[in-house]
Amino acid sequence: LDDFKNFTKTEGLNNRAQFLGKVSETEAEEIYQNSHICISADVDTLETRFGWRTRYIKAITEGLVVVSTLGNDLADMLAKDGIGLFSPIGDKDAFVKNLLLLIDDVSLWNK
Repeated sequence: LDDFKNFTKTEGLNNRAQFLGKVSETEAEEIYQNSHICISADVDTLETRFGWRTRYIKAITEGLVVVSTLGNDLADMLAKDGIGLFSPIGDKDAFVKNLLLLIDDVSLWNK
């Protein structure tokens, strides 16, 4: 998380990214409705591999583009179907490339 915060600061994206931590369900609804991109970066753990990422479903339902890491069945299925932008866990360059792609091409937010 610190690396990502530093990246947004270094790239001058502080006004375009917020790090909110844990939020209530009501707050989450409002966040989804006022956002364009859902970012989820996981580390390789059992919870990552076997957990079901319902936040992907919620984000897609709200019309957000998902940028995330692979490593669980749902992410693998979405990536296979071209829904969202996914990179391997630990591949920082690929993850940043996906983020920059969305920053550079706002038209991708609606696909």
